[in-house]
Amino acid sequence: MQHDALIAAFRQLQTNDERLNAIRALAQELTSHEWRQLQELAAARNFQTDIVGRLPVELVAEIFAHLDTSTAFWLQSVSTRWRRVLQSPQVLTNTLVPWYGYTPQLLRADYGMCKTKAEVIHAFRNGCPKHHFKIRIVGIHHRMILTEDTLILTAGAQGNSDPRILCFFNIKTWELHSMTGDARERISQTFASDQIAGFTTESRVCYVSDLEGRGKRKFRVPNNAFFQSVACRGRTVACAGCFPDHAEVYVWNYDTQQGKTFSIDFNSHLFPFPRVWRNHKHGMALLLQPEIERIIVFTDERCSGGNDFDEAYCQRDEGICTIRYAQFTYDGDCISESESLIDEVAPRQQATFQNNNNYFIPVNNRGAFKISIGSFNYAPATRWIQFDEEVNMFTQPVPTTENGQMWASRSLFWWKDTVYSSMKATEQMHSPAPSYLTYLGTSDRLRYKPLLLHTRSPEDNVDLVNTRDCVVLNEKYIVRALPHGFHVLCFEDSSQYPKENGVFFDRGYVEVHNVQSSTGLP
Repeated sequence: MQHDALIAAFRQLQTNDERLNAIRALAQELTSHEWRQLQELAAARNFQTDIVGRLPVELVAEIFAHLDTSTAFWLQSVSTRWRRVLQSPQVLTNTLVPWYGYTPQLLRADYGMCKTKAEVIHAFRNGCPKHHFKIRIVGIHHRMILTEDTLILTAGAQGNSDPRILCFFNIKTWELHSMTGDARERISQTFASDQIAGFTTESRVCYVSDLEGRGKRKFRVPNNAFFQSVACRGRTVACAGCFPDHAEVYVWNYDTQQGKTFSIDFNSHLFPFPRVWRNHKHGMALLLQPEIERIIVFTDERCSGGNDFDEAYCQRDEGICTIRYAQFTYDGDCISESESLIDEVAPRQQATFQNNNNYFIPVNNRGAFKISIGSFNYAPATRWIQFDEEVNMFTQPVPTTENGQMWASRSLFWWKDTVYSSMKATEQMHSPAPSYLTYLGTSDRLRYKPLLLHTRSPEDNVDLVNTRDCVVLNEKYIVRALPHGFHVLCFEDSSQYPKENGVFFDRGYVEVHNVQSSTGLP
């Protein structure tokens, strides 16, 4: 047959160029109908190509930026070419950017550093700590802050249970530092950033130092009302409070020890009615943006009800909380104004963030924060809401499973896309073990893995510390509070970790617990 002769002639062509020229010549002879038939035949075939091996490394880096951080390491075993491409610093740093951002340290990272960071993230996202320590401390207070490697908490002085000492525990170097006020004043509120930390006192003084308690500096405010809300970010501290006819914000720089004050009038966007107008009260929260010298001021509308309750000023339905916020320069110029309605949070008389020590807590390194909202006196009514400064709006928290739900339970704690729970065993559905710290998986893969189990010991009575601060975490560590101490789960190795039980400096005792070895990267 004629087509057999055509195929035989095509097979006799010796080189790829000759076969390609023959195909081009044949294509010129095809009719439009034959072209459509050829397209149908081609569409039914799978054309496989080595994307990683053939694409420029810049495009490969963009692809792997959307995959799990461990993927680039697992796939290096496919071929020598893949190994060469996937070991490229450009590919590896791109996989870590969603977690760490474009930091100078990451952009200079070599293969070893990238692999170490990827292993930490892999262990954290799979609920596989590498080390576990239980630390008992006498006189500890459960207002904990975790910033990078440093756990910050307050403790009482010898013979006095009041919090008068600010402790800095560097988990990675296993060093403990402290700071006190000049007169060992009682600590009211604490705050910290990745560079400085400090506390306020009832004597109108605010003390600030670095994360080792060195370089102590202070500033004084004219009225304790300024400490209604306190915030810290970078090397800047801010505080604010409401007065009879206005609110004032004070922004202070640690390096220059200089501050600026500006006022916000009532009957403005943030304060649509006077502070003491029948039963209306204002709660405040602050979010500093020191890189651009801005500050976002948040207010809520708390309605306590009563016989003179006026629906004209609080027309929202039950369970809806109105949060107003505005961005200011440090000189007090208003840049933008917004508001958000948070639905189904709690009864309206409980929809507030006026709690003491209320502040924005980072939930990633990319400008997302959580803050608690709910009742000042009724803890079960407390919820988490999430604010993203990149889009300047409240967003759906990571742990929520219902589309559009703008709050998360107070027992849930998350960093990036990974969620852990402090919920009591009796509150957990189908709980196979009594646990007071549980790994719940990631936003795209739900799992249930108990990490810390209840014991009969009174030291493990976590009912005493089931607060919004009972768990603090980042991708390196999880700290779970106990009545007289805390657990530390470490996802990063350190040569400074203790190898056996012993004294925790001069303040307590540390137990070293064995953990099931986690799967590392190849």
